[in-house]
Amino acid sequence: MIGSVSTLAGAALVAAFKLAFPSLDIASLWPMLLAVPGVFLYLWMYLAILAVFPPTIIVRNQSLQRIHASAGPKVKPEHVRFAYLTVHSQNRIRLKMRYRLGNVERTVVYGIANDIDLSTLFALLPREPIVRDARQRQIQARTTENW
Repeated sequence: MIGSVSTLAGAALVAAFKLAFPSLDIASLWPMLLAVPGVFLYLWMYLAILAVFPPTIIVRNQSLQRIHASAGPKVKPEHVRFAYLTVHSQNRIRLKMRYRLGNVERTVVYGIANDIDLSTLFALLPREPIVRDARQRQIQARTTENW
């Protein structure tokens, strides 16, 4: 759908250039009809990959760094206001934290990479995070769905 719309938009753009500049050789503009859908296809694939892999956080040189397809901002521990650690399963742990980056306060949820030592993470944060165990909640939700 997006490819056909962008192809039509590209054809309209080529026709508009030809009308505006009658002496223009449009033979070099026709490959643009394939380039425009190619850009949309690239963006769609990139967003699909970002949706599959959630953002994670790693400990690097006494700071926390967000990783999501590329290196993200580093958060210094002294900028962290609060943190909640939610355990959904052994390999699915989420860190919700509020921090100040420049003049903006942000609340974000990150996945914890499997190779992070939680004691190192706790020691790095200015306050010990509140730990929540959501494993029991998932078990209860599954049993009530069966009734």
